[in-house]
Amino acid sequence: MVRRVLLLLLLANTRCVGLSVAGPVAVSIPESQTQNLQINIIEGSNQNTKGLNIGLLNRVNDRMVGMQFGLYNLADRLEGLQLGYGGRARIARGAQIGAGSFAGSIDGAQISIVLNIADEVRGVQLAIVANGTRDAESAGQLALVNWSDSRSLFQIGLVNVTDGQALIQIGLFNVAPGNLLPFFPLINIEPFYFFPRTAPAGP
Repeated sequence: MVRRVLLLLLLANTRCVGLSVAGPVAVSIPESQTQNLQINIIEGSNQNTKGLNIGLLNRVNDRMVGMQFGLYNLADRLEGLQLGYGGRARIARGAQIGAGSFAGSIDGAQISIVLNIADEVRGVQLAIVANGTRDAESAGQLALVNWSDSRSLFQIGLVNVTDGQALIQIGLFNVAPGNLLPFFPLINIEPFYFFPRTAPAGP
């Protein structure tokens, strides 16, 4: 028993382990520090975490480097993996995997059963139901429904919609107002995607 207590004190002193039951009920290092392992039995919040963040609701207020594994994962800046029912990050470099994933910008992959939403994607969005982004110029989207508010590298699904250009759209319903063919079923290819056409000069 004494050895266990000493071990816990040693781990806490070396800033390796944090334990949280729910909100303020926590036995951990100071919030501003980093950890190798944060265990949240119900809900836990930490400023920075390097390593593994496990629990039902995991929240990292600033930088998460490593992996979050839980029912719902939150991080301001993610460098690594979020794995759970849902995940949200303002800036993500790595992957979000779950039933629904949400990001401000992501450099990597969003893989979800239902829905992926991001402001900007550099990589790929893969879902069964739907993908949505404001900017997918350097990204691919694969789902039943894909939409982008600007350009999209490629879209594969039943319905593919972008407000700008799409290099390749493969689906039953393809809409890309900036393409040579604004609407074309099955396969729509934009040959000038990397060489945007310029509007003729006015008189």
